Amino acid sequence: MKTYCLIAFVIVIVLAIALLVLAASCGSSERTTADSSAYWPTDGWQTSTPEEQGMDSEMLAKALDFLQEQDDYEIHSLLIIRNGYIVTDAYFYPFAEGTMHNIFSVTKSVMATLIGIALDQGHIESVEQPVLGFFPESKVANMDAKKEAMTLEDLLTMRTGFDFISMPEISVREMTFSPDWIQFTLDLPMLEAPGDNFAYCSSGSHLLSAIIQETTGMSTLDFAGKHLFDPLGITSVIWPSDPQGINHGWSDLHITPHDMAKVGYLYLNDGLWEDKQVVSAEWLATSTTSHVTFTDGDGYGYQWWTSPDYYSAIGRGGQYIIISPNKDMVVALTGGGSYPERVRDLLSSYLFPAVKSAAPLPSNPGGNALLESKIEQLTEPSQAEPEPVAPLPAIAHEISGKTYQLDANPFGLLSVTLTSQGQDEALLRVTTTGYLTLGDTEFEWLIGLDNVARIAPGVLDMPVAAKGAWETNSFFSARIDEICSYHAWQVGLHFEEDRVICRIQDLEDTVTKIPSITGLLQDDSDIIPTGSGDSPEGATTVKVTNPSPPKTPGKPGWWVIPIRSGPGSDFDLVRFLDPGDTALAVGRNETGDWLLLGGGGWIAAWAGIVEGDIDALPVVK
Repeated sequence: MKTYCLIAFVIVIVLAIALLVLAASCGSSERTTADSSAYWPTDGWQTSTPEEQGMDSEMLAKALDFLQEQDDYEIHSLLIIRNGYIVTDAYFYPFAEGTMHNIFSVTKSVMATLIGIALDQGHIESVEQPVLGFFPESKVANMDAKKEAMTLEDLLTMRTGFDFISMPEISVREMTFSPDWIQFTLDLPMLEAPGDNFAYCSSGSHLLSAIIQETTGMSTLDFAGKHLFDPLGITSVIWPSDPQGINHGWSDLHITPHDMAKVGYLYLNDGLWEDKQVVSAEWLATSTTSHVTFTDGDGYGYQWWTSPDYYSAIGRGGQYIIISPNKDMVVALTGGGSYPERVRDLLSSYLFPAVKSAAPLPSNPGGNALLESKIEQLTEPSQAEPEPVAPLPAIAHEISGKTYQLDANPFGLLSVTLTSQGQDEALLRVTTTGYLTLGDTEFEWLIGLDNVARIAPGVLDMPVAAKGAWETNSFFSARIDEICSYHAWQVGLHFEEDRVICRIQDLEDTVTKIPSITGLLQDDSDIIPTGSGDSPEGATTVKVTNPSPPKTPGKPGWWVIPIRSGPGSDFDLVRFLDPGDTALAVGRNETGDWLLLGGGGWIAAWAGIVEGDIDALPVVK
């Protein structure tokens, strides 16, 4: 009898536990949440068939067809995550899997995430803090009560009240031409009271990066690496900085599509990653709530765009991170030029309708085979077959390998060299100050002359595709496509005796009124030979240092200082003083504003940090 009672007691306990488990499961959401995820994609995403995640593979195949058919959306990649699994991962040649892409203004949404983390950690007290309070050392122009009232939240919601031109973003270009981008922005006059009206202001977003640096004592890249990128397993990052070493707060962060999706997945899981709350759920909810509402029903949060069924980070040229909590979906897109309407059509007509169920669907081998076949086809080159190349004009051989030093120009272009590489290829070498090329100062592009583009490293070593031709006996034209960006350039070189006229057209129309630039053939006899940089024994010297941050992996430097063949020379470039480098000067001109280097060449004294007595240097005439 006692045995039967014991058995009955055990049965009751087991049934009670089962009922508790059942009750807990019934009370949970249908969506796969952070608490019930089988894995985290820190070390890489796992893949699944669409049907296993309740999606229609045939509808996703139609989505790829739709993207291929668009003339006004140059798609680079499409990544779809459902229930934490990749269901579509498509790359459009020549962009390839694992390649970083400039995500442009998607950077703004990453910045908002970092502001939230800094606030969670106590580096920032409140979004109601006045902006000027973060920069107590700055002497700000155009001060008034409106500027003093501007808060951190006004920056986040694009309601700064600044007087600037945003469409096109002329004020941003003016900022990048200035020596101090933060000072330029703080000095902007006020048009209206902050907090009143939405006006897209990328310069204001750059202030967010400076605020991270001011409050945490770390660069934005270092802070992001420690508190956002490392926890998510994001290891491949490029983030350029301004002349003061502040990472661009409004644009130019480079990460892979898979890592874009990780940022979206962090938001989908309310800021939780594995067992760590990377950023508070309260901050994410506030960031993705409409603080500004537009007439079409969409809105703007804290550097995030909001819609009734989803919210998104959006960057120029077709860069997107789209999060749909109701469908447990993250979509990451990269592109080389787009209209927002195309992405809306993609979502409303294909991707969202492809979600059929929260539970798995019956398997669809034919649909999966079709989808995989289309994805594979997209990675294959679709360019034309090589065409016969006409005999090169005589001038192609005459100018081959010769360098033309360019007139001063707003783009910081210094020189061009065109070298013939046989009958069907040419090598175009360009040097710049790094001013508008994200810190890079030298490029070599291999150009196909047979109507087949050649791929070579470009800005920040990101690949570019280039092809061109001799259009006349003296005019060479090339198209340079930045594969990991939305920029495409048409470069024309017209050669006349000892000069070249360089014409550049921005095919994406993001830069307007590009003037022609004239260059003169460099005369090697005028260049002082470059030596070791050592000074004569016992000679008086001063040290000149380039103050720009050094160029290290993932942290490009910015300014290079040209070293000329003579004081004030505009054309005769000897070499550069790279970011962080030091040179010894052994002489000066009469006024002391140009210094002669021990290794040859002259450098402007005001261009770097000078240590020593310039007046003690001998005058060199």
